[in-house]
Amino acid sequence: GSRAGAPQLGGVLPLIGRVSEPTRLVIGVAGLVLGYHLGMWGLPETWRGMHVPAADWYWVVGVAALVVVASVVLDRMGNGRAEGGGDDAGNGRS
Repeated sequence: GSRAGAPQLGGVLPLIGRVSEPTRLVIGVAGLVLGYHLGMWGLPETWRGMHVPAADWYWVVGVAALVVVASVVLDRMGNGRAEGGGDDAGNGRS
């Protein structure tokens, strides 16, 4: 069971809804990666460290978006199974 005073993992995000703690971590890391590359693209060429060339910005944004969407979708799939709506629902197993 759950304890009354136990902290709740996950949370509710605008436009997305309820997400798990791992999905919040994925969103945070994706934001850090995007921010890092935005910062690198704003620096002079001689100051830049490891980065994706600015001409390939769509790869960075696309991969970050794909990872976040996949994590949210997996959250939704996991919530359906946890609530009895998954593959094992109605098969007589408990």
